Amino acid sequence: EAKETLKASDITEKEVGMYCAHVEAINQSNHTFNAKIKCMIAFFNYLIKEKNYPIVNEWARVEKSPRI
Repeated sequence: EAKETLKASDITEKEVGMYCAHVEAINQSNHTFNAKIKCMIAFFNYLIKEKNYPIVNEWARVEKSPRI
């Protein structure tokens, strides 16, 4: 099965929402969910600050899950 490849500039609120819904659907813990989102935030910040990509960090808008 071929998977679609997206460029960082193609990532919008829609794709971020789909990813978050997927992580929630596979019953990841809140800690794991937050860790995955933090990694995406850090990666996109790296692309923006270090590689000068003209993109918006949509991941920074994700609301973190409360710790239980």
